[in-house]
Amino acid sequence: MLGTIEAGDRIVRRTMPRVILLTLIHAILLYNALNHDPRVGYDAEEHLEYIEVLSKLSLPTPEQTYEFISPPLPYVVPALARALGMSLTGAAKVGQVVNVFASLFLMYHLLAIADMLRPGHERLKLLALGLLGTLPVYYKSFAFVRGEPLLAAMAVAVAHEAIAIFVRDDRSVRRALALGVWLGLAVLSRQLGYLLLPPLAFLVIARIVAAPRLARFLLGRSLLAGAATLLVCGPFLAHMAIEHGSIAVYSRSGFRSFSLANNPPSFYFDPGLEKVFEDPVRDAFPNRLLPTFYSEVWGDYWCYFLIYGYDARNGNPLSGLLVNRALSQPELPEWLRTNRESIAPYLGRVNAAALPASAVMAGGMVMGLIGLLLMLWRRRADSEILTRSFLFLIVVSTLGGLLWILIKYSSPSVGRMIKPTYALQLFPFLCLLAAEAIVRLDAIAPRAARWLCVLLVACALHNLPALFTRVVVR
Repeated sequence: MLGTIEAGDRIVRRTMPRVILLTLIHAILLYNALNHDPRVGYDAEEHLEYIEVLSKLSLPTPEQTYEFISPPLPYVVPALARALGMSLTGAAKVGQVVNVFASLFLMYHLLAIADMLRPGHERLKLLALGLLGTLPVYYKSFAFVRGEPLLAAMAVAVAHEAIAIFVRDDRSVRRALALGVWLGLAVLSRQLGYLLLPPLAFLVIARIVAAPRLARFLLGRSLLAGAATLLVCGPFLAHMAIEHGSIAVYSRSGFRSFSLANNPPSFYFDPGLEKVFEDPVRDAFPNRLLPTFYSEVWGDYWCYFLIYGYDARNGNPLSGLLVNRALSQPELPEWLRTNRESIAPYLGRVNAAALPASAVMAGGMVMGLIGLLLMLWRRRADSEILTRSFLFLIVVSTLGGLLWILIKYSSPSVGRMIKPTYALQLFPFLCLLAAEAIVRLDAIAPRAARWLCVLLVACALHNLPALFTRVVVR
């Protein structure tokens, strides 16, 4: 009996840091959900209009909102709240709270994947949570009423089930059905859910090549999961094909053909160093991919989360674009209230403090690439390398899909589509790879790994205020 109690105490002591970290992360998420103004966010008015239309039991048309292309799942609960009599902004607030539960769902499966990578390795779990919990883009995206938070949650669930089936050979029908359901719900959350398909195909093919004797089982489970996916998302895909001519219709204007020449060389190569650590705010890097993406991951380049603006005459919020227009006038409007100038230097320091974490994440990607190349060279892989390669390919597939959109639907003078929120699903996997890189460093250079963790914690504490919204309901 005493031994059982002692074992329980050891488990509690080992898991307590993880529980505390999970609690802190979701306390901040809940604070943002309750306080962030749902009328401010990327295309916020269009998403609110989607809720309004769906509350009347119909899908929106192009004339009602250009978010008609978006799948309906993220709007179902807010639309139900609206149909039950809540105001539109109140219904949107319900959607923000739902995102907190989506994050809990995401992190449950993230920890499960970490346990598959290194069973019982508490440090890997803590590192993965800690890295993800330092990303302002995570908190910003989950504060908005849109599909990416739910997609990210479903993507991690899909990865968890896929690893269980195609790496660890779980033959239960339940797993295959769960994989199909989560994948179908991912497609029903946001268009970039399609980008999970190439890594999944790779995983199945790689496993068949490595173990031909399992081909029948692997193909059978793939077909079962595919059937479940179509059962879940098929009706919406059919609606899009019939009503709009394609399951992948896009509402943005832009170039009709894909060409690298759609953007100037500065889009691909300009690092924007003159402002990235001093004034990383909207218009600092017009259509510059690297500095805009970096500044939006770690700060608020587009002015929708940390940089606020509102009309002092009525308290109405201003979106990032309207704040920028007001500040661009020859004479600053007397009614404008904004923290744009006061917070910009801090955001520059946030970008500087984020360099160590960014380097660790880059190291995780290098590790994933090396593992993938070794696996392809040897034509065989153990479960750990196959899992890391799969996670790496999810990140690559998502980044590739976003880059394709940025090139095909470019806006050369602004770069308005350079928003890492659109690729939110990659960040949990990126943090897993980075955490694995730190664990491997600890195995060969424990002192360096400890000092690196100390540095990461110090930088995270400096950047802590960037996790809390300033765009509050007034």
